[in-house]
Amino acid sequence: MTILKVLILLFFKKYNENKISEKEFETFLKMCFYDTEIQKAKEKELKKIKKGK
Repeated sequence: MTILKVLILLFFKKYNENKISEKEFETFLKMCFYDTEIQKAKEKELKKIKKGK
């Protein structure tokens, strides 16, 4: 299991136990998936650069 999945499960557990607010949980998820999309875009650009060489 990846670190991201573990963090999401941990935050979801805390959210279910009412230890964090819905807003905090939403913010956390947005940050996780935003970072993931940025990483995918970087990898895509690197592949394009490597193909061009």
